[in-house]
Amino acid sequence: MAALAAREAGSDVLVLGKGHVGKGTCTAMAAGFFNAASPDYATETHREQTLNAGQGLNDPRLVELLVNGASAALNHLKNMGAPLVPTPTGFRIPTAVDSRTIPGNDLMKTLAQITLEKGVRTLPRFQVLKIMVEKGRAVGVFGFTAEGEEAMIHAPSIVLAAGGGGALYLRNDNPSGINGEGYAMALRAGCQLQDMEFVQFHPMGLCEPGLPTVLINPPYPAKARIYDKAGREVLGELGDSVDIHQATTRLRDQASLLFFKKYRERGLFLDLTNVPEEEWKRNWSLRLLERYPFDFRQRRCGIAPITHFFMGGVRVDAEMRTGVDGLFAAGEVTGGLHGANRLGGNALTECIVEGAVAGKTASEWARHSGRIGPTLPSSEFAAMGKMEASGHLRQEFKSLFEEIRKTAWEHIGIIRNEAGLRGGAEIVRRMEEDAEVLSPRGTMEFIHHNRIKNALLVLRCLLEASLTRKESRGSFFREDYPETNDEHWRCNICIRLGDNDRLILDRRHPG
Repeated sequence: MAALAAREAGSDVLVLGKGHVGKGTCTAMAAGFFNAASPDYATETHREQTLNAGQGLNDPRLVELLVNGASAALNHLKNMGAPLVPTPTGFRIPTAVDSRTIPGNDLMKTLAQITLEKGVRTLPRFQVLKIMVEKGRAVGVFGFTAEGEEAMIHAPSIVLAAGGGGALYLRNDNPSGINGEGYAMALRAGCQLQDMEFVQFHPMGLCEPGLPTVLINPPYPAKARIYDKAGREVLGELGDSVDIHQATTRLRDQASLLFFKKYRERGLFLDLTNVPEEEWKRNWSLRLLERYPFDFRQRRCGIAPITHFFMGGVRVDAEMRTGVDGLFAAGEVTGGLHGANRLGGNALTECIVEGAVAGKTASEWARHSGRIGPTLPSSEFAAMGKMEASGHLRQEFKSLFEEIRKTAWEHIGIIRNEAGLRGGAEIVRRMEEDAEVLSPRGTMEFIHHNRIKNALLVLRCLLEASLTRKESRGSFFREDYPETNDEHWRCNICIRLGDNDRLILDRRHPG
């Protein structure tokens, strides 16, 4: 949306992507629901539910931007040809009766076609390693082309829309490239992060040997049941008459905590064996499950919570400015809108609304700051010398990144405490030492080495923010501080980078 908005404002726009632009994103994996005001869903209700989910930590400026701008942004998207149909709380991407595709993927295909028709240029398989800043102003990015050549792309304004960091966790439903690099690049460019301790875990992740770690999407059949190892129904522990839909929306935090405890004790199981055959034919989420080599109609399958979304991110104002001139941000890479937890249905709406604002603001900045410059070789990493354009990645690089994911899941997961967090911090410190002695031999290893360093920096942000907040709130649960403490902790923890990659933490009132 940022690219489209900037192009419509008259700017020359270039979109960079790690892979093919639009693929490998969380939007492409989404169930396709957008919250927005409608005849059955008032703006006031949307605002109230968003603030309730955020538990006092939302940035009110960003909430107002979202709830007041959602309908117009989505109607504009619909008028451009995006496949949207109304729902009681906004819009959704339609699915064909016989479809086994994810709705978000259909949306991204449409958006890619629209951007092409609008004249937006794309550069796929470009790996950005650094946002270049001169005298407090973003001037371009440094990275590698698909051919392994280093390049500096100059631009008068940059919109960072790199997504979150869910793939830093061992169990996650994010594409593999969503590993927090946007956070690290923003920190190193001079931006602040906020709310990095708040990570959303979805209760309904597949956890069955031989099956991928993916989210089981709604809609959930009325006949579906969830049992523990002893065969007892679990949802009753969340309250009377709670169904799976309520557990995964209104009670998502409590459900994730309960499901994780059950999973850790003896296991947790989803039973679809009583779902009528007709529903298997018309429910797109069930049709997706049919792709896997498992007989869901006859057997219960293992489930467990899964890392889903980062509430925290780059601190921005209501025009998506980051505090670094010429650098703007939108979507999950930003923080502030969601506070302590995100309301289901707000993620895609955030991308559409914030993206449109970021694109417009970036275009205005570019108009007063000069035109996009040429692509030039960069001297920023001249010390690395000429590297072999190699596609080979040695095992030590792979192993270190897997240890990062394991550490995030085990030490910065659903249930946290002082001992676990400090243990995680010690592991990260040791991994940083290991990363320093790795010597990349080719472009692929150089890129992966940079990714490892970025991931470790992001993990340090999560750990230090989690150690600082001595309470439980929203998606954040510390078993040594299980109560919410508004008197001391109704505040945002903000992070900036000091000398030698030292993290500096401050507390600020929301807004």
